[in-house]
Amino acid sequence: MQTLPRSPIENLDALPLPAYDMIPDLGAYVPSPTWHKTRPHATVITGRGCPNQCTFCDQSIFGRKLRQRSTEHVAAEITLLVRKFGIREIFFADDTFTLNSHRIPALFSLLDEENIRFSWACMCRVNTVDEEMLRYMKSKGCWKVFFGIESGPPEILKRIKKNIQLEQVEKIVTLCSKIGIKSTGFFMIGHPGESPETIEETIRFALSLPLGDVSVALNTPFPGSPQHPEAHLYGSMDTTDWRQFSQHRPCFVPHGMTVEQLLEAQDNFYRRFYSRPKTYSIF
Repeated sequence: MQTLPRSPIENLDALPLPAYDMIPDLGAYVPSPTWHKTRPHATVITGRGCPNQCTFCDQSIFGRKLRQRSTEHVAAEITLLVRKFGIREIFFADDTFTLNSHRIPALFSLLDEENIRFSWACMCRVNTVDEEMLRYMKSKGCWKVFFGIESGPPEILKRIKKNIQLEQVEKIVTLCSKIGIKSTGFFMIGHPGESPETIEETIRFALSLPLGDVSVALNTPFPGSPQHPEAHLYGSMDTTDWRQFSQHRPCFVPHGMTVEQLLEAQDNFYRRFYSRPKTYSIF
């Protein structure tokens, strides 16, 4: 039995702060090495919803309408984490923390008033930041950003409605390296229309960028994503075991490719990126 969908909560400030006092030791929770450099570490979400159109993304939970907590509400949570629980680093887990870039100076202005300092990282889009913003973020403790790049061929980026340009990726990732902000590139292989040749193009593009590290997912047309109802037009999808819909197993295989090819391509991507004579530090 499933109840009818409820209307999204418009005023996120009406929600109470997380009950951190119910957790005996926040420092016991350790993220993966590439996601933090200092402990104790905590995660903060400052908004819900994403207005971007990426076809692989399931937005059936928070929706496309962006709703954000006030900077005062976020600052209160961070102040609590730092002063009461000794948190030294925060990961902002919003889909795109930099969507409304004016909120970042507003938030850190409030934190400066309370003399709150911490290192932090966030998820970002290359078309939502510029050099001025990146330098400001760096000055306020940002040490790393995670960019959703997804693919190298422009035709694939267009098909998945990523709405970014390769030139933007090159410019912003290079700027991060210049400024001293580490960057992770999120990539995905097995898109509709993908082929061994387009995957090779993506790998070569990733190798050309001064990224600290990469994450290579397997495209998975989740129910609720725009890709799901039309996946059969571009390949075959195995729905016999929904537990495999994790982006780690090839549930969707584009026409002309095989499960084995996708897994080999993913392994090849990682191997070539991390085995280069020159790699970029992730910390």
